[in-house]
Amino acid sequence: MRKLIFFIPLISISVLIFMIGAALIKQNNFNDKKTVKSVFIDKHFPKESIRLLNSSQIINLNNFKGSSFLVNFFSSWCEPCKLEAENLEKLSDKINIIGIAYKDKSDDISKFLNN
Repeated sequence: MRKLIFFIPLISISVLIFMIGAALIKQNNFNDKKTVKSVFIDKHFPKESIRLLNSSQIINLNNFKGSSFLVNFFSSWCEPCKLEAENLEKLSDKINIIGIAYKDKSDDISKFLNN
């Protein structure tokens, strides 16, 4: 009887540790390490005008109303942004692309775009 009292908590704790470990492994398998979580998901597109990089020229996003275009939010420090840049450049021959830099310095953006 004494052995049974000892083994029941031991088995319960072992099962609990196993379940927690399995849940953590499952959670980590679903986290894509190449994906950047975005604060822009489920947000409305801004209605204001945007100043072009290193220019005083301003574009109004309403000018694009009714036409197809792609908006790409990027940062010079973002690894997935670096990976997609070449494909976006090729795509720009077929569709207008508006790049919006997020939390970045003008010099860093210029270097990123020139590479």
